[in-house]
Amino acid sequence: RVNEARMACAEAARSIREFLGGEPVRLVASGLGSFGGRVVFARVRTEPPQLLEAMHHLLSRTFMRYGFPVVDETGQAWLEAGEEPRQFQGHASFVKVTKAMAHSRSDEERRALRALHVSDQDLASYRGTYLGTQLCPDFELLSMLGASSDGYYPRL
Repeated sequence: RVNEARMACAEAARSIREFLGGEPVRLVASGLGSFGGRVVFARVRTEPPQLLEAMHHLLSRTFMRYGFPVVDETGQAWLEAGEEPRQFQGHASFVKVTKAMAHSRSDEERRALRALHVSDQDLASYRGTYLGTQLCPDFELLSMLGASSDGYYPRL
């Protein structure tokens, strides 16, 4: 279904570009969080804040029209046909232990990475830290499966 996903992404991209009217998206990164202590991410929002959620709704609705399952905001339950996507909380992962393990050069390094765990206390002083603003003129859909030649998620 990769080709269908590409078609859905292209359709959603056209809808989003039309919605944006050719203007770049201003992303603001502020505060750090963690998924299970194994992935560290920056919380991301748009200016204005409703923009990211509107883009998420356009993308979700398009994928649902193509028959792809879409998860709710918790990432734990599938939306039913016709059900609207809920509020989206954007993030940008920048440390992922499993990716680091895949690129480790020795068993010792892999063991050290396997034991790595970022606690809430480790991140507490960074929860509200402003990390920067970036203008984004475009976006890409990535697959969470597999890896490209550079070790990152492959582009669809």
